[in-house]
Amino acid sequence: MKENLPLNSCIKIIKAKLVKNHYSNHKDIEITYKNLGKKNIKAIKFEWFCLNSFNEPAHGRHFYGEGRFRENSTELIKSNETKTQYWEDFSTDANEIIKTRAYYIVYQDGTIWELVEDDFSFNKTIQQ
Repeated sequence: MKENLPLNSCIKIIKAKLVKNHYSNHKDIEITYKNLGKKNIKAIKFEWFCLNSFNEPAHGRHFYGEGRFRENSTELIKSNETKTQYWEDFSTDANEIIKTRAYYIVYQDGTIWELVEDDFSFNKTIQQ
């Protein structure tokens, strides 16, 4: 059930950092985020964009990719609550996170928020 929800996500990314894992050359990501909204959230789809050392879109876990990575969270996050989550083995050569965001949110009451316009472009980011 989609409602007229705000254009901007109620999820604020507090911190996103790359973490070297202990068992391979792949990178993990740690994302800390907060629910700024008034409703509890039961699921979130996240995406993040990374560059490698050559300032090119980073590769994924299977040595291909275009710098855009996606994962889901199905942990309940209450209004005004902050959480940290880890996703393992997402990239082989990521060196820098250039953007992290929630693009799809399912609230506990069944309503859905979805990113409408995608204003992100690697070309704009790399040229800046």
